Amino acid sequence: MSSLRDALQTIYDEHQELTPVLVVDLARDPESPLHACFEWDDSIAAEAHRKSQAGQLIRRYKIVDNRDPKRPRHIREWVSVSRGSSQPPTYMPTVDAVADEFTRALVLQAMEHEIAALKRKYSHLKEFAAAINALAKGA
Repeated sequence: MSSLRDALQTIYDEHQELTPVLVVDLARDPESPLHACFEWDDSIAAEAHRKSQAGQLIRRYKIVDNRDPKRPRHIREWVSVSRGSSQPPTYMPTVDAVADEFTRALVLQAMEHEIAALKRKYSHLKEFAAAINALAKGA
């Protein structure tokens, strides 16, 4: 097998599906070309998983934005704010982040990166532009 892409294609061809669970199960074999893509030391992997769970926990909570009483909205209580390339982002209350000019600019910059990622991911679909326009009209 010449590449990781080929390995994934082989899994799909053989199983008629491609799921993270299936990929991990098949990558357990040290002979698998996918084996080196994963952390197999359970103490390290478990800690990474707990950090992922913590992020999910933080992102779960919402508050009500009542600035427009006719259209209250649920927004994330905590927002991720970049602290520079040498440090991981931190979370801070959304209300505080958008009230401060500097952190608001950081949040908007992150939003622009996410929009660009969506464009890269879906711009090949003709419905993409229509979905973006519909979203803009609803705002």
